[in-house]
Amino acid sequence: MIIMKELYSPELNNSRNIRVYLPGTYNEGNDRRYPVLYMHDGQNIFSDSNHLFGTAWNVDTAAEQLVKNGLIPEIIIVGVDNNSDRSNEYCHVAPEMYDAGRMGLLDYDNKKNPKGKEYEHFLINIVKEYVDSNYKTLTDRDNTALMGSSLGGLVTYFIGMRHPEVFGKLGIVSPAFHWLDFSSLLKAPECSMKIWIDAGVGEGHYIENSRKVVTNLMNQGLRPKENIAYYLVPDAMHNEKCWAERIHMPILYLFGDIGEPVSCEMAGRKTFGIDGMSAKQINPIAHFNNNFSMTVLNADYETENSGVMQLDRCGKVTTISEGKTKVAMRYMNCTAEADFNVISQLSEMVHIKVKAIAEYTSENLYMYYRGQHEMKRENDGSYTFELIAPRDWGIPFSISKGENYISEADPVTGKYMNHMVYAEEDMEVKVHIKAWTSNIVSIPKFHAARLNNDRDIFVALPEGYDRDKNQRYPVLYT
Repeated sequence: MIIMKELYSPELNNSRNIRVYLPGTYNEGNDRRYPVLYMHDGQNIFSDSNHLFGTAWNVDTAAEQLVKNGLIPEIIIVGVDNNSDRSNEYCHVAPEMYDAGRMGLLDYDNKKNPKGKEYEHFLINIVKEYVDSNYKTLTDRDNTALMGSSLGGLVTYFIGMRHPEVFGKLGIVSPAFHWLDFSSLLKAPECSMKIWIDAGVGEGHYIENSRKVVTNLMNQGLRPKENIAYYLVPDAMHNEKCWAERIHMPILYLFGDIGEPVSCEMAGRKTFGIDGMSAKQINPIAHFNNNFSMTVLNADYETENSGVMQLDRCGKVTTISEGKTKVAMRYMNCTAEADFNVISQLSEMVHIKVKAIAEYTSENLYMYYRGQHEMKRENDGSYTFELIAPRDWGIPFSISKGENYISEADPVTGKYMNHMVYAEEDMEVKVHIKAWTSNIVSIPKFHAARLNNDRDIFVALPEGYDRDKNQRYPVLYT
């Protein structure tokens, strides 16, 4: 791992570190050249990184394992650090409203000042040029990939669509496509590409927006499996832990051999309504022998009773009349069967009541879901919050307490605790809170006068810090 310190961007007028991972045979004295994967949010992608968002992707170890298994060639991986202006640098446009899927068009809490074109210029004309000039890279588009998650997935889409002559492979992970104008999506490149797009079941409107982009690209001629792979990931949320668990899949798809399918399944909902819920889609998944999975975009379906419901090749459901039917799926050499039920009405939204039982605290509790909400203190000492969500969305939430929002922790590991509930029906969810994290206070850009420079300082305050203002504590500096 080589870190290039403070590479300067004249367009953005800022600097950042660039992290270069070199594969095992790089220094063996040969003239071999290597494909390159460029990734955004460089601080968080490698196994020895700063873990800026809590968990590293471990992309280097994932790539090494794929190489060891003979599934991809050795690759150079370049991590481009983000900075405090990340949300602007990763955006090319700033629409007035954002598309929240079945939640409709919503106002943005924080408007963006798009600097995506400037970041794009920095990435292509400064970072890539530097890497190609100083390392043994294969510089052509077919050996150059770009990948990122969330806003990093969004900026990957924009840069890839705008510069297919540079990047022939795109890894678009849990993309923040709500920053897109869906009435005027970018034109797909005419040259052949490989594009991976995914989203987790627990990511709400990220799913619906990702599927819109996939459909748009297919309508423009991209062929499933050959040019584009999509994966709606069961039980996955919008966080680094989930991305780390599947990072090997986009790397394998972009650079290697995904193998042959060995099984398939019709995941997702099995009961649909004629009226009400508008999103009528199953999640047909194929599992391959090289530890690879993807949602099938071109399967064959045979419905036992076609007068009840029908499916198109992408798994979209058309309900016709009430009743039950068996559906058989075929994809390449794999088959699967499932029973389906069609009823007259299935509501678009469901009601979820979260009930938290907290030990060792009498402070106010807050639930974070699409914003911070104070929970209601009940007579039995519990805390509740009720929300309405689109049916079949995964609802991620966390609970904190007190004025400083000290978060719930896993009682075994002490790490920050996040929950997800699958909004399949009206329900009550009980959360028993047994531990809390330390209160981490950040002092950004603390100025050291004698050194004439700035740095961030982080202070971890122990549990109970705010209860006794006269209590004093030992300090460990590290």
